[in-house]
Amino acid sequence: MYTSEYQNPPISKYRYLLLSITFMFIIVFGFISHVDAQSATQLQILLPGMSAAPGTPNGYTGTPFSQATNVPFQIIVNATDSSWNVVPVSDQVLLSCSDPNAILPPVANLSNGTTILTVTINASGSHTLSADDLTDPNVLDAISPSFDVVDVFFFTIDTPIGNPHGNHPGQVMVGDNISQVQITARDASGNRINNYSKDVTLSEYTDYGLGRIYPETIHMTAGSWTGNLQIFRAGLKDDGPYVTGDVWVRVNDFNIFGESNRFLATPRPYSQLLNLVPGETYLPGSLTGKSGNPLDQRATVQFNMNVYATDQYWNQIPQINATIHFTSSDPAAGLPNNSALTGGHLTAPVILNTPGIQTISTTDITHPSIQAGISSPINVIVFGLDHFAFDAISSPQTAGSPFSTTIRAVDAAGNPVTDFNGDLDLSVSTGIQTITPTALTMNNGVWTGQVTLTKAGSFVSLSVQDHVNPPHTGTSNQFTVQTGSFTKLQVLMPGETGTPGIAPGKTGTVNPILAGSNISVRVNAIDDSWNVISTVSDEIHISSTDPNAILPPNAPLFNGTRQFSVTLNSTGVYTISAHDVTQPSITPGTGSPILVNSGNLHEFKFDNIIGPATVGQPLSIVITAVDASGNRLYDYSGPLFLSASTGFGTISPVDIVMNQGLYTGNVTLTKAESGVFMTVTDSAASPHTGTSNQFQVVPGVIKKFQVLVPGIVATPGLDPGYTGSPTNQLSGQPFPIRINGVDAHWNVVTS
Repeated sequence: MYTSEYQNPPISKYRYLLLSITFMFIIVFGFISHVDAQSATQLQILLPGMSAAPGTPNGYTGTPFSQATNVPFQIIVNATDSSWNVVPVSDQVLLSCSDPNAILPPVANLSNGTTILTVTINASGSHTLSADDLTDPNVLDAISPSFDVVDVFFFTIDTPIGNPHGNHPGQVMVGDNISQVQITARDASGNRINNYSKDVTLSEYTDYGLGRIYPETIHMTAGSWTGNLQIFRAGLKDDGPYVTGDVWVRVNDFNIFGESNRFLATPRPYSQLLNLVPGETYLPGSLTGKSGNPLDQRATVQFNMNVYATDQYWNQIPQINATIHFTSSDPAAGLPNNSALTGGHLTAPVILNTPGIQTISTTDITHPSIQAGISSPINVIVFGLDHFAFDAISSPQTAGSPFSTTIRAVDAAGNPVTDFNGDLDLSVSTGIQTITPTALTMNNGVWTGQVTLTKAGSFVSLSVQDHVNPPHTGTSNQFTVQTGSFTKLQVLMPGETGTPGIAPGKTGTVNPILAGSNISVRVNAIDDSWNVISTVSDEIHISSTDPNAILPPNAPLFNGTRQFSVTLNSTGVYTISAHDVTQPSITPGTGSPILVNSGNLHEFKFDNIIGPATVGQPLSIVITAVDASGNRLYDYSGPLFLSASTGFGTISPVDIVMNQGLYTGNVTLTKAESGVFMTVTDSAASPHTGTSNQFQVVPGVIKKFQVLVPGIVATPGLDPGYTGSPTNQLSGQPFPIRINGVDAHWNVVTS
């Protein structure tokens, strides 16, 4: 039977196998059909900390990391179907941000439905990013979850440098590795900012100037950096108890910084000499030990050279008092005899006599193994130049108009020196910024060019000098510079002073004033270089952007100038302008903006009350604290007392509080009367008051009857509606009574 079954398997087994294969095919291909992305219906933004999760309600998992201001980070933008599956489209997308100052990428194209973009947020707080599909408007915009952006407030250098101990500062030797220094970026609460990844700069500071450090730039990752440092400029202090170090390290990211502990930095052993000539400045710890460029020296003229005993990084070694020997590439140089250093330094007089490029060398004959010092190349000049001479300058010249000038190099007898070539500085007696050009180059002993002077004046002269030590100079004849043509008006505000010939024609600061203040402004008739033209007497009209300003009448200039009195009454920033009535084509002048603040409290002002008001019904009122010009005083707050002309007890409330110069509220009046007004008063020693307009108060609806017998007088508006006591009456004798129909506050309702 087993053999028969093997040779002829039942059909049910084939059916089972076929059904199984078919079922698997349906499952596999059905699943594939289910997860294939459809048309793009929406955009998706994935921030750092988020991962895509197609098929989930939100389409992502995770929580956005917080970011740091001014630090770029990357986001992913996807085009997806309704189930958050990426759809391979190439639409253009545009980012926007709740931070208006964020640095965002330009329009970007998706590639296979996705792109990575770089964003920098510049404002701290909670922010969101949005993405808009510019290609297909039917694709829904994406708005990211909100994420926090924190400011980097400071850095900490967490590793004490130099191993400070007890009451002694840390101490290192220049050039040695300072190992495993840790630097951390922190927020305002001192917490490490883990997403801060950025290049920052390092600097060495000393009490005596900047030093040099390696590395100068580090890359912080996840808010931290750990590595080795070297500093190269030594301090000057010695170790001791309670000594404050004179060297420290600073880390900077623009205006955000942090500093290490202050420590001592000692030089390395004495190894070389350094020679400094005029024009150079000693800069220990730098690559060359000096800054600046050597000045040209005149042959046969003495100058001083400074010699320093230094370590390999050019730090002075004050313990060295060795003897120094001098040599020069100039065989005719006048050099000092062997001279001793004092405290590692020596100033030596030198004379170079041979024209051309020369150097001066120093050697330590006390310590022959020390590397010799060689000065920078010095240009030694020898020629017949004695001074510079100007060709005569005609007078007058006009401010702002160029004129031709010729300057010549001459010897002591005034003869031309045609082999002189060099750079010169040009100046004028009217001061800096009133001449162009200020630098020129002379060739073959002569320079001819255009000179423009901008400041008018008498007895004006030009001067020139070269760059040697000491310089050759020259001065022109004196001449007059007259003003240019009258082209515009100038308005000088209080605190400003005119600067003829120097842009922008004035200097100083315009301080704020109080509304209602009277100020004096000066109006000048000027040329294009801001020189006052004294011959102008045109009539001037004054205007202001303050609609409530009190302006002076038109008046003529006198000797090209006049002072006008203006009162500004409105609060805000305003300008004052001057217009030429005589010559309307002259460009008007507008003064610098001036801030007008509210004046002192003058009174309280009611908004107009429109009657009639009804007894017992709330009446809205508005009261404003104002200065003498009617401007609201936003800085005034305090209690006030409110009363009505209808008498005490007929108005409520009576105690009100004004905030920021304004009171808005309801009052209730209880006495009907014509010509009613309200008064408000503060509690100052000399009270400030305010009174409303007059209006009518009418009774309310009839609520009850009032019976008045002899001896009783009605008091409308005041409970219990009467005053006095009933008089006794005789039995059997008639007496009068009055019956009134009154409202809820005892006012007679005449209707």
